[in-house]
Amino acid sequence: MTQRAIYGDYIYFVTANVQNRRWFFITQRRADKLGQAIRTCCQMKQFDLLAYCILPNHIHLLLKQLRDGGIV
Repeated sequence: MTQRAIYGDYIYFVTANVQNRRWFFITQRRADKLGQAIRTCCQMKQFDLLAYCILPNHIHLLLKQLRDGGIV
């Protein structure tokens, strides 16, 4: 993944796809594990997770940085 410098008081919309758009998150267990990983990563990187949506082959996130500037 590419690292980017994040500056300012912005809300970010992030979308990520599963490789080859394969339907991977079709069970509750897989979706729950991904949801927990998203929440943990946001805490570690100091982002406020405003909303997220897990679909079978991709995810959407709305994030806001809690600290000023940095590399994510």
